[in-house]
Amino acid sequence: MTQTDEHGLHALLEQLLALPPAQRQAALARACQDRPELRERLQRLLVLAEGDGGFLDRSPFGETEAQEDEPRTPGRVVGPYRLLRWLGAGGMAQVWLAERIAGGFRQQVAIKLIAQLPDPLQGRLSAERDILASLVHPGIARLYDGGVTDEGLAWMAMEYVQGQDLVSWCQAHHSGVAERLGLFLQVCDAVAYAHTRLVVHRDIKPANILVTEDGQARLLDFGLARLLEDGPGGAAASTTRSLQLSPSYAAPEQLEGGLVGTATDVYALGVTLYELLAGGDRRPAG
Repeated sequence: MTQTDEHGLHALLEQLLALPPAQRQAALARACQDRPELRERLQRLLVLAEGDGGFLDRSPFGETEAQEDEPRTPGRVVGPYRLLRWLGAGGMAQVWLAERIAGGFRQQVAIKLIAQLPDPLQGRLSAERDILASLVHPGIARLYDGGVTDEGLAWMAMEYVQGQDLVSWCQAHHSGVAERLGLFLQVCDAVAYAHTRLVVHRDIKPANILVTEDGQARLLDFGLARLLEDGPGGAAASTTRSLQLSPSYAAPEQLEGGLVGTATDVYALGVTLYELLAGGDRRPAG
């Protein structure tokens, strides 16, 4: 399949996922008349997306039980933090503004409640958390702390960044091409730094890039990353597989559940740059 065909696959998948589930099969049939191979690929991706533990809802730490049916309530304590205000949710997590209540100092953070982890995965979470916490760069939101609650709910405490997503900030500030490229280069510098430490983001998109009021781009959600290489003393270097993705920005190997490496992030950066310069929600078309 050519690069143009891959872009077309991305666009069709996004259109199908935007429809109510009951309408997707009819839309798939109309879109793929006389194109059985394309229909088969899209059907496989829809099955993954719609099924239990599909790629839109799968935790990056492996197979886990579903997260809590009801969100936590303000005032609940997670580790040394108290939840203050609900910030949002995604397929893999609830996100809360929280404050530290232990250690003799105050600190506001964003708490990500991930999912209930089986015991065998808790050690892996700890190892990945330690390496992600070592990413110290002005363009990357810091990971401060993390752990597992008594109920087995994984959590991560991250730097709370106040700002707008990349595209919205540029629109609100009527940014010209030079300013947009300057922000994009900040993001590229952050990604390059992470890659030198063998960490791949895997979900780069404007929504994961916040720009502060003073014009600093900050890349969020490195908690979704997988390491290209095991930690010190670990196994030999290898790329890893994941089905955690945002279809519009996903590289072909992600859509196929294939091997993922630094080129996966480069692909997502390319789509982000296109959207940033084209404006609005315009992305590369098939």
